[in-house]
Amino acid sequence: MGFWDSLGKAAKGAASSAMKAVEDVNRYKAEFESYDDSSLIRIAKGGGDFTKKSAALSILKSRGYTPEQIKNS
Repeated sequence: MGFWDSLGKAAKGAASSAMKAVEDVNRYKAEFESYDDSSLIRIAKGGGDFTKKSAALSILKSRGYTPEQIKNS
């Protein structure tokens, strides 16, 4: 296998991983939409799954929170 074949496979793998992450964030957003703000802030500030944190932050932003407000909560 040549260099370009390897590079192509790596790019396809990265694209597949990125699509899965987007799907996961969207799934968590649907799940978290009914959560109260304090629960979302806990998820956003907690350790762990990046996709859960991203979903929580996105919802909080849509509810009018700024990054500074989340950080100081």
